[in-house]
Amino acid sequence: MIKRVRSVFVMLCMGMLLCSCTLSQKAESDTKTEQSSESSDKTEKSDTKKQGENQDNGNVQNENIINNGAYFVKIGSDIYFRKYGEYALEKNALFGEFLEYPTFTGISWICRLREDGKVEELFKDSGYGKLYYSNQRFYLSEMTDDGTSKSYSVNMEGEDRKELGAGAILGISENGQYLAKGDWNSAVVIDLSSKETPYIWASEEGSPVVFLGFVNDGFLIEGDNYSTDGYNVTSRQIFGRSFDKPDENIIVGDLSENKESYSSPEFKRLTMDGKDFYLTFGYYGGTGHFLENVEIYKARLEENSLELISQDTGIQEETAPNIPLIFANNGKIDILAGGSDGELDIDEGSVYKIDRKGRQPLISDLFKVDPNSQTGQSIGKAELVDGDLLLMVFTQIYTPYQDVGWRMSYSRLNTEYIVVRKGSNKPKVFEQWSDSEFKQNAEVWKTGENTLLYRPLPDNPTESELSTDIVYSVPIPESVKYNFSVQISSPQKDEYGEFKLPDTEGEKLQLIFDHTGALRDIVKE
Repeated sequence: MIKRVRSVFVMLCMGMLLCSCTLSQKAESDTKTEQSSESSDKTEKSDTKKQGENQDNGNVQNENIINNGAYFVKIGSDIYFRKYGEYALEKNALFGEFLEYPTFTGISWICRLREDGKVEELFKDSGYGKLYYSNQRFYLSEMTDDGTSKSYSVNMEGEDRKELGAGAILGISENGQYLAKGDWNSAVVIDLSSKETPYIWASEEGSPVVFLGFVNDGFLIEGDNYSTDGYNVTSRQIFGRSFDKPDENIIVGDLSENKESYSSPEFKRLTMDGKDFYLTFGYYGGTGHFLENVEIYKARLEENSLELISQDTGIQEETAPNIPLIFANNGKIDILAGGSDGELDIDEGSVYKIDRKGRQPLISDLFKVDPNSQTGQSIGKAELVDGDLLLMVFTQIYTPYQDVGWRMSYSRLNTEYIVVRKGSNKPKVFEQWSDSEFKQNAEVWKTGENTLLYRPLPDNPTESELSTDIVYSVPIPESVKYNFSVQISSPQKDEYGEFKLPDTEGEKLQLIFDHTGALRDIVKE
């Protein structure tokens, strides 16, 4: 229930009278010794906390918020992000996509990057994924022990936790008043300004839906369209609700039947253009989930306004295409080839921005790719925030004995958080997490004075070694001392430039790498 004006006035008066006492008690009881001890920081934190606790939630204000509902969110002049701890993400991930494999046991930290480049850890957090902000509170998701997600909110200090129930957060309206949460087949929409009836809409049990996003005056849902007898699904339907009348269904229209694909449409992107919006769906096939076809629709939050505007995109399997981008302005649209991450295209150590002008480089050759090394780097996340490029870069080591078919497995060694400021091409590491070491069982041959050739072996000797007939080279630092029993004159390469497995049997050793992928020690198994 929204607070009465009288109650708010009384609370504000009491807050003014007790302000100095509260601050004194907080200073005496605060045990967070890892936080900054500067008086200016304490005052700022205290002011933020009071604002979050005392502010009437009926007056949602989300001014100066940029990139809300993302991995890097700008609030005022500061950028907030999550620093993942050692166990917050699975140790190994297929394709090195570590952000797709959160755990329920790990701890991370919600941090902020100040305008002056300094980083402050605000509080510990057990969540994952994107950050959503509204009215001095963060809305976050976390994994549970049964593999599902749940949502919660905390104030800017990580305190005053309020449970939101099952389901991950799916989106937030531009003004921060409405929040959607759910899972792969259900969704609810919450009015954050209301304490009396916060849930303005919820999907029905047994009727799978997909939340598509918020538009200017409401939100969009994709669901099944049933036959008149109510038993058979005839098509997928787009419907919506307006914020003014959330109980009334607006049937926007049915998706067309795609005869070129045997799969169901997957929603990929919502593009706004005034009251118009564009919906992009992809059709995927095969065990590799490869894009086969794309459909683009135009509509408004009005009855029967859905219109298919593009279906033939000329997608060819060998091109490994991405979902196309739509640039719309006053009804004029341009459809361009999309990047690997929407409007950003990540190509190994380079990031490009895609706009109407084409593909523009933001940063090039951030790192080099060495095909003869087991370790390497990859950009796990890239976001453009108010002109600044924010990156999450993983250092990883390839673990071929944990591959799943053709899907390659990697282990995370290090995570760097990098910013490239607007107008600059110089990357700056502003935060990082590092593992202590990585132990690799291997069959080893010494080649030359300071080089090793080795074949990675699984940790469990009973596992098949057939998938590990891959050979790598690594330099031996002066600090590493070991008397090798097997040495070959020079390594041989095949027609593809890759090392061949030597004919002689190597020595079974354990190689220990540091968080950068450099060899730190060698021990006998």
